[in-house]
Amino acid sequence: PQPSTPSLLILPTEMHNQIVRFLPLPDRWSLRQTNTHFAALIPAHTHSDLLFLEREGAQAGFGPRDTLLTCIGCTKLLRMSKFSPKMYSKKKARGGVQAGSRFCIECGKRPLPGTNRYQKGARWKEAGRPWVRCVKCGDVGEGSSD
Repeated sequence: PQPSTPSLLILPTEMHNQIVRFLPLPDRWSLRQTNTHFAALIPAHTHSDLLFLEREGAQAGFGPRDTLLTCIGCTKLLRMSKFSPKMYSKKKARGGVQAGSRFCIECGKRPLPGTNRYQKGARWKEAGRPWVRCVKCGDVGEGSSD
């Protein structure tokens, strides 16, 4: 018989809680992503936490966040491809003064009451293709390239 590999999961939950308390934010985020046990044990990160991971984590060598950005709508770190180019340039770039108001394309397509997302008549690009929200009905459809 082969010796079993030691696992963090064999420790009691109380011990997990003590370990998590002392982990820096990037490590808590990574541990939370590993399995459902730690996802349930470690509270969801706030929008501010995710902005910190996006901004500071890049210098700390933490994961692939050079392509990850924070969405205010779904409060997730998402790949840059999930955002319109307007959402990661100029003031909304990583560390920019408006980075905290950035939203992904999916959240833009389903604006919530009181939010300023893709309103009627708005145009954006998704995977290089133009999209528009109809001025009359509010439906989203592929826009013209001009």
